[in-house]
Amino acid sequence: MKDNDLIERIRNAYLEARNPVLASTNIRRGTSRSISSITEDIFAKYVSDIVGNDFEVWIDPQISVNGVMNANKKRTLVIRPDIAIVRKCCFTIDMIFDLKMDLGYIRTTFSDHVKSRICDLNKIRGKSARCRLLKNNKIINFNNNLNWNYVLFSDQNINTADFQNVNNFFNGNQNAKLFVLMRGTHLNSYEDVNIGDRISQNDFNNLRNELQKLQVSAESGKA
Repeated sequence: MKDNDLIERIRNAYLEARNPVLASTNIRRGTSRSISSITEDIFAKYVSDIVGNDFEVWIDPQISVNGVMNANKKRTLVIRPDIAIVRKCCFTIDMIFDLKMDLGYIRTTFSDHVKSRICDLNKIRGKSARCRLLKNNKIINFNNNLNWNYVLFSDQNINTADFQNVNNFFNGNQNAKLFVLMRGTHLNSYEDVNIGDRISQNDFNNLRNELQKLQVSAESGKA
């Protein structure tokens, strides 16, 4: 799947979500349906096409970390990324993603949210875990160099100062990365915009480079 295809498919999902699933002349929808799950599915296909068959791409997995308690110390820590990339040969989670359409509701709290995730990240690197997607009680491990990757599909619905603060937080961050795929427009825009003109190709290239590193490492492991 090409970069433009990813964006156009999500844009079309937004357009379709404005209408009722079962159309009728006397039914009208005032707000769009949520497309978060559809976006996860589309992004998973985009990722899968790049990393290849040496990996599985898990969508919204619930992963229980062995021997690690949550912040309340009352139960096992559960990690639930939107996307996890799993190396088949050794059952290792090599990359994780959270997807955000925009930062609207969390425009001032997003950095604190990521800090909390980084705290979890430091607890789970190199640890073993269990997931219902694994059969026969198999164990999976977190890569020792795991980062938390965030894909932001639009830089809109947030003021310039708050967005700059977010960028400043990620600049040089060794534990979390941010990829902003669209600039200057929202995929749910009611304007007739040329989506291709608003794609942030630099961020797309950086995202592809990170994914291709996995593919290269898998091929090197076979040599």
